[in-house]
Amino acid sequence: MLVPVNTDAPIYHFPAATIGLIITNVVVFVLTGAGNRPDLADPWILWFGAIRPYQWLTAFFMHAGFGHLIGNMVFLWAFGLVVEGKLGWKKFTLVYLAVGISQCAVEQFIMVGSDRQAARLEQLDALDGLILPDDGEVEGALFQIDDNWPRNFDGDQKLEEEEFVPPPEDFAFQNRRERALIRLLRTQPVMFGALGASGAIYSLMAMSLIWAPKNCMTIVGLIWLRPVSFQVSIMMFSVFYIGLDFFIAAAGSFAMSTAFLHTMGAITGGIFGVLMFKAGKVDCEDWDLFSVLSGNYGPHVRDIYGYKNEQGKKTKYDEKPANKPKKKKKSKLEEINAQIDKAEYLTAAEGLFFLRVSQPRVKLSEEQLKELGLGLVAARDFEEAESILEEYIQRHPDSANWACIRLAAIQLQENQQPRACMRTLRGVVKSSLRPGELETCKKLAKLAKQQIASGVEDRQAEWE
Repeated sequence: MLVPVNTDAPIYHFPAATIGLIITNVVVFVLTGAGNRPDLADPWILWFGAIRPYQWLTAFFMHAGFGHLIGNMVFLWAFGLVVEGKLGWKKFTLVYLAVGISQCAVEQFIMVGSDRQAARLEQLDALDGLILPDDGEVEGALFQIDDNWPRNFDGDQKLEEEEFVPPPEDFAFQNRRERALIRLLRTQPVMFGALGASGAIYSLMAMSLIWAPKNCMTIVGLIWLRPVSFQVSIMMFSVFYIGLDFFIAAAGSFAMSTAFLHTMGAITGGIFGVLMFKAGKVDCEDWDLFSVLSGNYGPHVRDIYGYKNEQGKKTKYDEKPANKPKKKKKSKLEEINAQIDKAEYLTAAEGLFFLRVSQPRVKLSEEQLKELGLGLVAARDFEEAESILEEYIQRHPDSANWACIRLAAIQLQENQQPRACMRTLRGVVKSSLRPGELETCKKLAKLAKQQIASGVEDRQAEWE
C-alpha cells in the first residue's frame, strides 16, 4: 500500500487542528469499543432510514476497525497539512466540520427512504446462517450460551445433561434463539449506515487539488516487500484517487457505497474550495488550479508591483527597440536576463554566481532581481533565494517589503532563525504594506516571538 505522509506545500501555520482531530478520532474509537462493540458505536454512526441531525457530526469521528482508523488518519495528516497550512487552525477546524456535516446531512436525506429495520434483520439472518448453520448446531449453541436456560422445553423441570432432549421449534425456543443472536451481536460488527472520516478527508483532498496542484506529496510504502519513498504532485495523486472512486461509483450506478461516499466528499470539498478561493479567503500565490490550467501561474504572471498583468503573461524586461541593431553574440548578463524571462531561474542563478566570480560588480536591474528572487522562492531553492533577497533589500530598501517578508519566512521556517526573522521584519516599510502582507508580517512575528520565548536559538543554515 502507498500512503502520503508529507508535502512540500508552504506551511504557514503549525498543524495544531490536524493533530487535534487525529487525537479526537483515536479517543472516540477507543471509547466506542475499538471496532469490537457495535452496540456502543451504532447510536453514533450515520443511520440510513432515519433523520438524526446529531449523527451528522458524530458519524465522521467513528471507525469500524484499526485498519479503517489508521488509513484515514494518515490521509488526514497529509491533506490537513496543506489546507490548515493555508487557513490556520481556527478556519481549518470550521471548514473541516462544515464539509463533514454537510456531506453527512446530504447522505442521510438521500437514504431517508431506506428500511433500517429490514436491513438489520437481513444482516441478522446472514449472521445466523454464518454462526449457526443448521438446527443441530443451533440447539448446541443455545444450550451453551445460557446456563440458566431450562433444558426441558415445557419449563416444569430441569433434566440432567445426559437426559437432554432438544426442544421443539416452539415459541420459547424462538425467544431463546433471538436472545442468542443478540449476544452474538456484541462480538460481530453488524450496523446499517455510514461511518468514518474518509468523506471529510476527500473534501480536503479536493481543496488541496484546487489550491496547490503543483506541490508534491511524499509517498511511502512497500513494493514487492521493499520500502519505497517518492514524490508525486498533489494534482496527480488527487485526480487518481478521486477519479478511481468516481469510476467505481459510476460502475455501480452511483448506488450507496464507499466509492460513492468518497465521490460525494470530493464534490463537497471542491465546492467549498472554489467558493473560498473566489471569495479571496485563501491566498494561493498564483499556484491555484485555475492558474495552472491556464498556463499562467507562479510569480512571473505579476508585474513589479505585485499586480497581475492584463494579458496574464510574464513581463519582458529586456525588450529592445525594433530599430536597434542586433548583436551577434549576447553578453553573459543578457543571457542571464533571457533565462529569467523564460522562467529558468535555477540556471540564471547559477550563471549569475559564476559571472560574479570574474565580474564582482555586475548587477541585475531591479525588475530582473525581483523576478529572480520570486522564482527561486517558488522553486524552493532557498540557498540562492536568500542571497538574492538580501541583495534586493540592500539595493532597494524603499520597495523591498515583498523581499523582507519572503526572507523572514525562509529564516523562520527553513533555517529556524527566529531572531534573524525579527531583524528582517524590522526593515519592512509598514506604511506601504498591503492588507495581506500586513497579516503575513504579524503571523511571522508572532511565531518568531513564540520560538524566542521558548528558548529557540538561531541555528546556522545548512548552506552556510
